Amino acid sequence: MRLGEALESAVVFSSGLLLASIYIVRTILPFLTEELGGSSVDISRVLYISFVVMALISPLAGLISDRIGASRLLVVSSVAASLVVLMYPLTSSVSELLMVRFLHAVFAELALAAGLTLASRVTSSGRVGVGLLRASQGLGIALGPVLALILMSSGYGAAFLAASILSLTPLLALLYEEGGVRKTSLGDSIVHFLHLVRSKRLQSLVLLALSEALGFSIVVTYFVSHMVSLGLTEEGYAFFLTVDALSFSLAGYPSERLFRRFGLKFTLAAGMGLGMTFLVLALFPFPSTFVAAAPIIGVLGSFTLNPAYIEVSDLAVDGSRGFTVNSLDLLVNLSFLTLPPLELIFDTLGPSALMAIPLIPLVTSILLMIATGSGDQYRDH
Repeated sequence: MRLGEALESAVVFSSGLLLASIYIVRTILPFLTEELGGSSVDISRVLYISFVVMALISPLAGLISDRIGASRLLVVSSVAASLVVLMYPLTSSVSELLMVRFLHAVFAELALAAGLTLASRVTSSGRVGVGLLRASQGLGIALGPVLALILMSSGYGAAFLAASILSLTPLLALLYEEGGVRKTSLGDSIVHFLHLVRSKRLQSLVLLALSEALGFSIVVTYFVSHMVSLGLTEEGYAFFLTVDALSFSLAGYPSERLFRRFGLKFTLAAGMGLGMTFLVLALFPFPSTFVAAAPIIGVLGSFTLNPAYIEVSDLAVDGSRGFTVNSLDLLVNLSFLTLPPLELIFDTLGPSALMAIPLIPLVTSILLMIATGSGDQYRDH
């Protein structure tokens, strides 16, 4: 591997580690909100606002990445996020906390979008990019809560300072010369993305990614609250999150290699395995089952989620790569917005009914593959 390619891969990996900072903050926020006099509703708002912001501004973040360069955006936004994190201990009310949280979410999403754009570029060259990014993101998700718990014993200030410092991990991009990037107009970028999503192969992969994102969201919101009512301990939940994140991380790199080798058959098998896991949770909704499913959900989740991003990376053009791959991210992350309406189903039918919902896009994807031909010779782009 040439020095430039090695540096590019290192920048991609460092951009994923930004999630360690984000998850330190996310671990502290419920306690800080309560300390400021916030209610349970306020805690939900403070936590949920980041999902909404990160989901809705993904294409805009990708467009900015195309305009000024992914590496430059990565540097500027990570520095801005680092400074905003230092504002958390200065808040004196829930409204101020919400404002800081909003700013942090915006700059964090800009940095994550830039990292995804760089990873997509690496993947399009035939090297491992998306898989490497997912590996570092999983590692960051696993490390963040652990670091938060350790540092919180010394006070919130120490934890936020560590989060601020970790926000600067992508500064490695200062050493990376991205080179000139051909700019494409917004209209052309939109037309290019709409053309890509006409591919039945890509549609099936996106539906699998949606199934993974929706299923995991349900598991860590509604399903876990039911597990707590059945006796799931804090240690058990922490174990689930850590093992799931580490499994997701370890599966990131091989997910790209395996998809390149086996194509849709690999992704289909992973999706069916994940669907079976969701069914087991629905049929046996016990804390022991929940904890035991952590490594399976992590590995199969990585295998199911990443291929859509690899496929888009192969199809995207550099002038609109950031907009294209982050628009895909928007489609996948829109599953987060379905969580509030699911509350009625949860209250009425219970968690088992909810675990059947992610099977809808999964089954649709399988039927789409069967209807069009699941072999890798099928490409309509």
